[in-house]
Amino acid sequence: MINGLQSMILSQVDALGSTNFPLNLIATIPGIQRITGITVFDTREKKSYEPLPDVEIFVEMD
Repeated sequence: MINGLQSMILSQVDALGSTNFPLNLIATIPGIQRITGITVFDTREKKSYEPLPDVEIFVEMD
């Protein structure tokens, strides 16, 4: 996969709530790919949270 830094501002999320957001990725090779390093930053409290757990996906060729 291609690495790149991207920032996205999401609407406020209530405690114990969740939100959906788009995530576009480009795989350069088929097979199992790992998505890592997604971090949440609270702009109000200026606090960065631990990165989200790594996710593995399987990429097929068309």
